[in-house]
Amino acid sequence: MDVIPTKVVIHFGNEYLDSRFRGNDIVATSPILGGQECPPNCYEGVNKIEIESFILVTVQFLCIVFFFYFALATPLSLLSIIIITIAIAVALWSIFTMHFGNLRIQPIPKDDAKLVMNGPYRFIRHPMYTAVLLGMLSIAISINSLLAYAVWLILLIDLYIKLRFEEKLLIGKFPEYQEYMKKTSRLLPFLKL
Repeated sequence: MDVIPTKVVIHFGNEYLDSRFRGNDIVATSPILGGQECPPNCYEGVNKIEIESFILVTVQFLCIVFFFYFALATPLSLLSIIIITIAIAVALWSIFTMHFGNLRIQPIPKDDAKLVMNGPYRFIRHPMYTAVLLGMLSIAISINSLLAYAVWLILLIDLYIKLRFEEKLLIGKFPEYQEYMKKTSRLLPFLKL
């Protein structure tokens, strides 16, 4: 006689998906969804939202690793130093406004997340993405090669997809987010994209 488990726990990143069997189906609950059952976009107990998030973050980090690898061997130009200084200032302002404990690399909001609309967030909705793009642009300028600009463009596209993905989740979590979107820009102040 085969023993069929009634409960399975799947580890995904820092999250655990608690799965159980209902008939022939696996039903997963996710802490990201506040312990709710995963919608039909779950695959074998792993939520499609988490898979998309993982892919977007992986592409982002591969681009950043590329830039840091070449930055070690490339002296920064004056223009690059100015841009990277602005990027660091925006990043620090964002972190201190949001509080470091609320910082999350995945675009999936925490269960206990609060919508931050002050500091740099009163001008742009994604200042950390702006800081990453500016910082990596400064390195691309110093490297000054077609490959560096192509990798920066891949990073730009990835972060744009990631922020749109994140905004869909934020709209679902915070009813006031749509009104906030009307008052702010995504990446650069006064530039609606």
